[in-house]
Amino acid sequence: MVATNVGGAREAIIEGETGYLAPPGDYEMMAARITELLRNPERARSMGRRGRHVVEQKFSPAAQLAQTEQLYDRLLALVKVRSPFASSLVGGHYFLPWV
Repeated sequence: MVATNVGGAREAIIEGETGYLAPPGDYEMMAARITELLRNPERARSMGRRGRHVVEQKFSPAAQLAQTEQLYDRLLALVKVRSPFASSLVGGHYFLPWV
């Protein structure tokens, strides 16, 4: 993969391992990287396989769910420590009266 180094691209692409990042507006670098991968299809396939693995690990629905659950666990731990309402349990979960 060849992408412009903006937004979320740098989260998914590890430079030289899962693809290449070109600075915004650097069309010559982008063209050179694309040409390099076209000339070396095995390298392109290898980067693609590694890139797919990274995306599945970071961005799959299961990974997103796990990250969301971890965030909720951290937030609930903070509420438990700081909130006078934290000892109130409703259905086995913390009751947050302001929600």
